[in-house]
Amino acid sequence: MPFNLTFNVTVIRDAAGVVRSLEHLQQPYTLPAGLVPASAHSLAGQYLRDVADIYSIPQSMIQNLDAPISPVPTQEPVTLRFAEEKSLTQTTIVSYVQTVLGLPIWEAGFSLSLLPGALRSVSSVSSVHFDVQITAPRSNAPYLAPIEPSVLSQLLGLETGPGAAAEPRINSTRLLVYQYDPNTRFDPEVEAEGPGLIGGPPTLPLPDISAEIVAGRHYVVREVLFTWPVPGIGDVHWRTFIEAETGAALYLRAALAAAKGFVYIQEPMTALGGPLPTAPAAQLDPLRTLAILPGLTPVSPQALSGEFVRLADTSPPAAAPPTEASGNFLYSVTTDNFSAVNAYYHVDSFFRMVRDMGYSIADLFDGTIRNPGFPVPVDFRALNDVVNAQGPGNSTMDGSGGFLFARADTGATVGIADDPRVVAHEFCHALLWDAVNSPNFGFAHSAGDSIGAVLNDPGSEAPDPFLTFPWITAVPRRHNRPVGGGWAWGV
Repeated sequence: MPFNLTFNVTVIRDAAGVVRSLEHLQQPYTLPAGLVPASAHSLAGQYLRDVADIYSIPQSMIQNLDAPISPVPTQEPVTLRFAEEKSLTQTTIVSYVQTVLGLPIWEAGFSLSLLPGALRSVSSVSSVHFDVQITAPRSNAPYLAPIEPSVLSQLLGLETGPGAAAEPRINSTRLLVYQYDPNTRFDPEVEAEGPGLIGGPPTLPLPDISAEIVAGRHYVVREVLFTWPVPGIGDVHWRTFIEAETGAALYLRAALAAAKGFVYIQEPMTALGGPLPTAPAAQLDPLRTLAILPGLTPVSPQALSGEFVRLADTSPPAAAPPTEASGNFLYSVTTDNFSAVNAYYHVDSFFRMVRDMGYSIADLFDGTIRNPGFPVPVDFRALNDVVNAQGPGNSTMDGSGGFLFARADTGATVGIADDPRVVAHEFCHALLWDAVNSPNFGFAHSAGDSIGAVLNDPGSEAPDPFLTFPWITAVPRRHNRPVGGGWAWGV
């Protein structure tokens, strides 16, 4: 039954004027009266045939929709083949994949949405490729066969052997067709956000592409899903497309959907010589940095809870940790939510720093693992809003009980967790609880002030470079006290 475009149909076209989507909830597609579709699958096939001309899909592509997809190259022309049918709440989605040489073309095809009851189609989307230019690879092309880990290491330029990681772990492979685009060889976020994004999407230093590979052409590739570690993150799952003839890596993505948030990598006094926490948002906000928030446990909406840290409201006043459906935690400095993001980011970063130095978290924080366990609770607005922070012990006093952060200055709404020097101080207490079952050394308070100074003093713009906490005026500690004045151990 022909499908007519009326005012009840929303038509979306691409830049070339080709129809790419039809939305027609007010004009559902059904079979003529008396013809009841046997299934969603059969109605979908008829719908595709009836809207093919609207989508500029040639009839030659839809003559054999239910034929199987081949696992190896054949001599078949460009076609559409049934891919899957799945139900989401009250909607059924039927998808077709575009193939050439019998192989699926990456992210090319056609799908439609069906509603139950009187079974009907209410929308469809096409990502069909036109003018597919491809040359079948030789039957003995080097990379048509499954690739060994050692070969993959060479093709991707991975450093293996003594002092480096072992060979990559290959999880699965298959053959498909990919239209090469040099602009999307790497994750676009690496280019779009890399310089201004701390800890952006990871990538690998792939070898250059051979001059034989032409942008816009289609190539038979072997998709390889593999696991390879990234410093500071650990094992990461990757997808790459290896061209069958040359072995060139045409595409690479890490399987990471990174949440982002505004933070202070260094507090403003260290970074730029000011302003103080009492300054208005107009002065404080421009100094934020957009950073990846690593280790988060995926959940919808996204919460600030992950491998090492979970935000929790454990101390008054009440302040609920923020969640974001988008995964982007973008707040003004003078808000509690900005402090929440900093609390997660900085505490998490110290656990990662210790692990990346080669220490075992299980050994170093054995008491914390037993009680309360990871992720540890972190309250970003605590202690009744005094100017303070604490790293309390657990109930058995043999591990960290988490972290409490209050305000950065009297009367300010800015949180003290925004200052990584303060977080360094409290993190050292967490180390000591596990090591000596106390927050302090017997001969000194802790090494926290020293850690904060060592990590932040180089390049500091603070007017007084020897103030240990130059941004927190209520804490006038210094690290240039004279030994002759009694500032030494054992004096």
